[in-house]
Amino acid sequence: MPNLAESLLLIALDDKEGTLPSRAATALPFALPAMLLHELAILSIVTHKGNRLLVSGRKRPEDPLLLDLMTLIQSARVPRTVKYWAGKLCELMPDLQERLLDRLLEDSILRNDNGRYLKISSSEQFPLQDELGDQAIRARLRRAILEDEKPDAESLALIGMIRSCGLLGELFSRDERREAGRRAREIVEESARAKKVRKPVSDLIGLINQEVSSAILAADSSSRES
Repeated sequence: MPNLAESLLLIALDDKEGTLPSRAATALPFALPAMLLHELAILSIVTHKGNRLLVSGRKRPEDPLLLDLMTLIQSARVPRTVKYWAGKLCELMPDLQERLLDRLLEDSILRNDNGRYLKISSSEQFPLQDELGDQAIRARLRRAILEDEKPDAESLALIGMIRSCGLLGELFSRDERREAGRRAREIVEESARAKKVRKPVSDLIGLINQEVSSAILAADSSSRES
């Protein structure tokens, strides 16, 4: 099963064409490492005190990407804020998108239609090869948003980040988008009361999504002005 960062990348990619929408170019460098942060939070490997992110205990993740991120957080001289990591991880993990893509190709979830490996962009094609995992992710999110199924921690993290990245259109038809947007906003705002998620985890998920959303907006504004 794809992890949260891989799941977000799969949602962003067009199923048939295998390309990324242009709006994802600014958002994903911030959003993908944030999904790894969510994984660490859900595994209780990181927690927060106030706005500062802390590694809790000696538990080590098995996933090399999560281990890399945990090591980055541990190596800070003083505990840094969630806002700091939200804006900085795109610089500290610049090859994350390509590493995730490599894993999806190795697992035969995507196929490479480019003839050679290139940095993923809106013009390159990495269409789905195995649709089951992607369909399961999309179905779970649709149930949480349109059918009021109580979201688990993973769904809560994905819904907030999909909303921040402007990717709801990748999950819902034009007729569904207004209602889906309203419900997604409510789910994010009510995350602290999510019954299936422990409050410290839901609080940190909400804080991460909030700070990443601000970082994406700032980067988008800067790119428009340049």
